[in-house]
Amino acid sequence: AADKKYPGAGDYTWGEGLTRNDYEIHFQGTAAGQTANVAVNDNYENAFPFSIEGIDVIFTADTDEHGLTLGGNNRTLEIMGRTEGNDYGSMVIAKGTYIFNPSKNFWLGKSAGNGVFTAKDGTITFSNQIFIGDTTADTEGEFNVEGGTVTANDYTCVGYSQGSGTMNITGGTFTQIDSKNFIVGQGKNTSAKGTLNVSGTGKLVVNQLWIAENTTPGEVNLNEGGTIEARSFKTGTEGGVATVNFNGGTLKSRTANN
Repeated sequence: AADKKYPGAGDYTWGEGLTRNDYEIHFQGTAAGQTANVAVNDNYENAFPFSIEGIDVIFTADTDEHGLTLGGNNRTLEIMGRTEGNDYGSMVIAKGTYIFNPSKNFWLGKSAGNGVFTAKDGTITFSNQIFIGDTTADTEGEFNVEGGTVTANDYTCVGYSQGSGTMNITGGTFTQIDSKNFIVGQGKNTSAKGTLNVSGTGKLVVNQLWIAENTTPGEVNLNEGGTIEARSFKTGTEGGVATVNFNGGTLKSRTANN
């Protein structure tokens, strides 16, 4: 088994203390408002579990090409809160190229608390499913795209199982590959909710946009400047309430070639 490291607040350079393939890395806060800044000056792969709990972690590469591949060998990728201190954990991608490995799903908000992911710039690929919200009631996940390009190679669930989820796309592009669905409100908890907000220069490109798949309500807000491209829309078949609000923006049919 890999050794474990529990970095807290401070400044780090990946490869110097945070080695690329030798440790399970679990960023852990001990009080509210703590931040860890991580510089990435090369390309690294970490095949062991990676998680963030109760702390803000900001990743910045020195070039657009440098970055990280996180999670491998069926290892955990989680961002969550902590019962002591911060009730949420967050990850910010400021620059670089990042791959979230195909062997494990990406959990945003887990049983221990809420999770936030923000893409400010860079090229980011999720090779497996994205769950925003968790199987535990009252858990919340928030996924923000403010710039750069994000590609999802499997299903994306905004509001999963018993938890609530929100995706805000205000800049950059989030693209779901054409064989998988993008689901807003996937769970079976009428007290939870899945919410998608697209505005500014943000763009969402998906295959099928499914709103309220089960009984959890789903809401899509297309606001001024935002663009949604989809091949089809589908609403729930099990009583979930699906809501779509148009406040400007552009709704387009996704073509076969993109």
